[in-house]
Amino acid sequence: IRADCAEPKSNDDLKRMGISRIMPSTKGHDSILNGIDRISEYRMYVDPSCVNMIRELSSYCYANDGSRLPLDRDNHLCDALRYAFEDVRFFRPEKDVTERSKGNAGIERQDLLGGWNG
Repeated sequence: IRADCAEPKSNDDLKRMGISRIMPSTKGHDSILNGIDRISEYRMYVDPSCVNMIRELSSYCYANDGSRLPLDRDNHLCDALRYAFEDVRFFRPEKDVTERSKGNAGIERQDLLGGWNG
């Protein structure tokens, strides 16, 4: 289980409550951009019942101030997704040549680069 390393007290509280497998996330130079790039290598499907994840992904956007980082708001689930991908270091997905089926909430690379186009 990965948790935000910026909240060590909360992580310690969770350990005291019996969640012993919790580990802090790794943050370093460009960790947000590297995490987004890692996730973007995969085809991701979000079940339509996951309305909060759909809301976050559809509102994910970047500042117009020259920064390459996304705005730091309404992104808790996206942060959790990046933390989960920290353990996916060596696996590389196979290229999927099948068409995306209609009705699935498929998330593609461009969706993580500033919002949904449709």
